[in-house]
Order: sequence, then C-alpha cells, then structure tokens
Amino acid sequence: MTRAFKDRCSSPWPMAEPQPAEVVERDAMPLTGAMLVVGFPGPGLVGSVATQYLVKHLNLTHIASIFSAAFPPSMVVRAGQAVPSFRLYAAPMACGLDGTCNQLVVLIADAPLPDDQLVTMVDGVLSWAKRRGVGEVLLLDGFYVQEDEVPDSIYGCVNDAASLGRLESHEVVPLPSGAVTGPTGAFLVRGTRHSIAVSALFGPLPAPQTADGMPSVWTMPTSARAAARLLTVLDPIIPCISLDPSPLVKEAERIESEIKGNLEKQQTSLQRSSEQLSAMYG
Repeated sequence: MTRAFKDRCSSPWPMAEPQPAEVVERDAMPLTGAMLVVGFPGPGLVGSVATQYLVKHLNLTHIASIFSAAFPPSMVVRAGQAVPSFRLYAAPMACGLDGTCNQLVVLIADAPLPDDQLVTMVDGVLSWAKRRGVGEVLLLDGFYVQEDEVPDSIYGCVNDAASLGRLESHEVVPLPSGAVTGPTGAFLVRGTRHSIAVSALFGPLPAPQTADGMPSVWTMPTSARAAARLLTVLDPIIPCISLDPSPLVKEAERIESEIKGNLEKQQTSLQRSSEQLSAMYG
C-alpha cells in the first residue's frame, strides 16, 4: 500500500460515537416516576425468561419498539405477525426498590447484540427514559458459579450508593467483587453518564462444562430455575406479581423453551444470510 493511499484512507478527525437507537412509541402512556425493568439474552437466558414472564403474567401493553440501522435485520414472528426484536411494554402499578414508582415498564430483547451495538441500544433507551421521566432502571441477569452447589441467594450491584441499601432491604446480596460486562454492564456504565439510577439483580446458575470455554448465547445451557428464583425476589418490588411458587418453575420452563427456539431460528437465518453473501462475493 502506498503512502498516498494510506493518507487518503486515514482521517485527521476522531471517530464520532454511534448514533443512539430510536425508540418509536405507539402508546404515549405517562411514564413519570416509572421503573424500567430490562432483560437481555445472557447466562442461562435468566433475564429473558424473567422479563417475558412479567409481560405475560401482568398483561402489559406494547408501548414502543426500538430501532437502529446498526441492528441485525431480523424480526420475531408470533401467530403470523412480525414484531421488532426489541420492544417496550408498560402498565400502571406500584413498584420500585422503595415502592415509590407508579408505572412499570419492561424491555423485551428477543435477540442478542454484539458489543459494538450495545452502546447504540443502551444510549437510545436511556435517553428516551430520561426524557420520559423514568425514575430507575433494574437489570435482570444471570451469572455462572463454579461451586458444586449453586447458592439460593440473589446477588446485585448498583451504579449509585443510595440504591445499595434498598437492594439489601430486599435480601439481595451485594456482589463482593468482579466485572460486569455485556448489556448489564453497558446499562450500569451509561446510566451513570445519563444520571439515572441503575441496579442489577443476578440469579446464579452452574457454570457449563465445555472444552472451548464459555458457550455463546446460541449454545449455552438455560436455567428456568434461576429465573424463577429471581422472580421471587421481584415479588415485593412489583407487588402485583403475586407469585405462586408451585407453577412458577413450570411456566419459566415453557417461556425458556420458546426463547431458545426463537434464538435457534435466528442463528439459522443469520448463518444462511452469511453463506449467501459468501457465495455472491467469494
């Protein structure tokens, strides 16, 4: 490569941050003081199962969808209708770590996002949440433990000291140390930038035994039981849940199976698209 060509390919200007995703509303429901609950496909699909359960069990209304040119071109089909992979649902109800919220909003993510697209998603959602007066954000996630017996405790962390005591009042054990990455880490980091209180709850599950290290979201073992334990902690945070422990695991397993099936179909579709592009362009 010649020096002149290198000079033409390089830019003296720093690269701009990616544009935030756009939240397109279909129902202008008042959201001042709301709590936003978020679950992405992650370890054990714990967050995805828990948020899907909330939307279905509480009969929440689809109020908005999230779009970005950076997202994979895919939608989820249910009963013949295609819907965006990232959606927001809501309904008026008492909720919150301290019980002061009067509106529940839940973000459903039907597809994983690579790290380079997470900031686009998170900044778009948090900008919208700030503009609409959302009071706090709660992430639901799972994490792997290497112990022989998985603890029954639910763990948590926050991006502001004021929320730590509120988590502990719900018998959540503070994470002692470590790093939080992926969607949960992105919300914690960008929440600080947007001056929004963000908390995260983690349901522990046994670490998968694989020769190649941690599995991808497409191949990881799932854990409906970890999601069910997480939901029991949410019972006092969202009193309207009124959880009955006996059918909870069974329902979580049904939702888990549905999510896993959707992810497998998306993986197959993406692989076919990649193969077609390779055939066209070599």
